[in-house]
Amino acid sequence: GSDCHDWKCYPKHDEEATSNEHYFSKCKILPSFKGLLLGLTSPKSRFNRKEIQNTNYVNSFEINGETVNLDPGINVIIGENGSGKSTLFSLLCNDNSQPYIKKLKNQNKIITDTTGLQFQVVKQAELVQKFQNDDLFKGEEYFKTIDTTSFENEYNSFSSKLKSYIDRNIQKNTSYTSLSNKNFILNLDNESIETLYVNMEASDLYEDENIHKERRIALTSILDKIINEYNNDYYGDELKQKLYAALNNIKQVYYDVLEKDKAIELQNKVKNIILGEINSYTEKIAELSTSRDNEIIEYKERKSSFINDIISAIKLNTSVAEKPASPSVLQGNSQRRYNGYVFGREMNYNNEDVINKFLELMFTKPYRSLNKVMCIKTRSEFAKAILKCSSANNIDESWESNFSKFMQWAKTQKSYIKEESTDDSIGNTLGEMSLVYYKFQTKEDDKWDILMIDQPEDNISNNRIAEKLLKYFHSVRKNKQLILVTHNPLLVVNLDADNIISLTKVNNTISVKSGCLEDEENNILDIVADTLDGGKDMIEKRLKIYGKESIVCNK
Repeated sequence: GSDCHDWKCYPKHDEEATSNEHYFSKCKILPSFKGLLLGLTSPKSRFNRKEIQNTNYVNSFEINGETVNLDPGINVIIGENGSGKSTLFSLLCNDNSQPYIKKLKNQNKIITDTTGLQFQVVKQAELVQKFQNDDLFKGEEYFKTIDTTSFENEYNSFSSKLKSYIDRNIQKNTSYTSLSNKNFILNLDNESIETLYVNMEASDLYEDENIHKERRIALTSILDKIINEYNNDYYGDELKQKLYAALNNIKQVYYDVLEKDKAIELQNKVKNIILGEINSYTEKIAELSTSRDNEIIEYKERKSSFINDIISAIKLNTSVAEKPASPSVLQGNSQRRYNGYVFGREMNYNNEDVINKFLELMFTKPYRSLNKVMCIKTRSEFAKAILKCSSANNIDESWESNFSKFMQWAKTQKSYIKEESTDDSIGNTLGEMSLVYYKFQTKEDDKWDILMIDQPEDNISNNRIAEKLLKYFHSVRKNKQLILVTHNPLLVVNLDADNIISLTKVNNTISVKSGCLEDEENNILDIVADTLDGGKDMIEKRLKIYGKESIVCNK
């Protein structure tokens, strides 16, 4: 400071004073006592302001022939409900799609010019809808997609193996039950008599199970992935050689499995061709056979069926089916670090043993253990065990439906955000998430020229507005333009808005008064005090610092 009485010597005391070179600091105020008072009560927003070099902002708009200038910093639109605030807001961001907006625009001759400007717009209640849809931070811009392939493969395989195991138990039990109810009497006469035509047995010609096909498909997927990795520029020569060696080793396994797969497929194809010919032959001889021929053919078919049932039961009894093991616990999460925050997602199955949830969504209460499920012996019991299965005919359909619900639950994801420096997770309330959203928009100011928000105070407490939101908006006011619509005096008085635009509407005619807080020509302080609930108290609290609260509302 200086008590110099000669302006040409300022900031030196007088012409004879000597000192180091001095520099002027700038204060953004009107040259009046009220301007100085408001500057002293908000030094952070008023002092050390630089000349704004940004030219990409809304300079002004016209309404009923009157030009209203806007500040390149923070502009706040206030007014009673129905005064036209949202209409002006929409027109400033080039949105006149609603009929009532078009009508008011024409009636009040509102003219705006925002050509070439980039807007970041948050309309009233827009964050509520985005929050409810879990879309506050769009798509994968901040959150990474979680790869669920391993989990899907693990549980698809487990589900298939478990059902196959149960089906095998049922087949084994059915074969025993079938044998106990069957009998066959050997007739030596029928054994010795030959029919006119050859009786062909087709029991050995049915399709064999191809256990190699699934493994061949799995190996194909593995090879494709390794080839993609090998072709990726990420790897150097040494690592590429290791990938190449691994590729060749897996290829050898693949070709061995492929040959077995082809052999079974070819064998089944040949069997099917022969079976088709046998069926055609059987149809022809049936027309030419005598009654005695048909009796002998029927006898031999019953004998063949009885023998095959015994062989099938023996095979099922002697073969040992491996019990499916519970799937591994897998990771299902992702993180992206950005602007000092960690954006994370987690699936329900992330690092959790979800086998109990699988059993809960698949089976009725008495069967919610793997040991119990793997003891099922009949289809009727199987139907009884499966949740919401009405009959044995619906087993497959109900199994798939229940498994689909389990997978949907397991892959349900939860999003979270936490600060990198503190590792503290941010609350999942709309208010906390709104604060994070606004902070990000102010940090992403290279992506927009003007930030427009209709009622940013919604769902945020006054304490959080004062502690955080004001700081976020204040951080960009020196470089970018903000246009806010608000009913909260904190965002006018405490934010120390550079320009207040007050609207009133009578008979669809909109009137405007605008200016900074210390503007005495339009009595902006009085307008704020009268228009905003709590406006007078907020102004008095600010001026009380300097002992001049009586300046408010001097009408």
